[in-house]
Amino acid sequence: MDEQRIKGYESGADAYLSKPFNADVIKIRIKKLIEKQKTINKLLENDWLIGEPKKTIADSHKKVLDEFRKYVEEHIHEEINVDDIATYMNMSRSKFYRQLKEITDLSPTDIVNMIKLKRASHLMIYEHKTISEAAFASGFSSSSYFTKTFTKFYKQRPSDYIKSQATGTPH
Repeated sequence: MDEQRIKGYESGADAYLSKPFNADVIKIRIKKLIEKQKTINKLLENDWLIGEPKKTIADSHKKVLDEFRKYVEEHIHEEINVDDIATYMNMSRSKFYRQLKEITDLSPTDIVNMIKLKRASHLMIYEHKTISEAAFASGFSSSSYFTKTFTKFYKQRPSDYIKSQATGTPH
């Protein structure tokens, strides 16, 4: 019944197969689930900093980056400034910059944008949002700035990125 399928999907089911089983339907569903898992695993191979291969970092540095990301995600629709992030992390502005410099050569603004872009790419690929919808839902105030920033970090336009993900071509 539809209500049972709805409950199943809400509980996290990836598929619902009814009897009698059709072998072709089961095979394609399994194939697609495996492809989806491979895509997720590929995404997890990279650190949340776009394009940065996973590397071992000190727990204290990981904590700084995680707190930074948490702040940005919680305030994604607000104007985010470095002083607010530093205050949230119980650091002075200069200590905050020093900590980031030890971890990465990226500026705080670049990291904020990377977090927003990661969210936008997820929205476009997995939730099928338009580029504009993803841009605004990720805290960008204009589509043109979003496209410019996206192109800077992903080395391609958002529309090309969506096409590459749909075809399985690496970006």
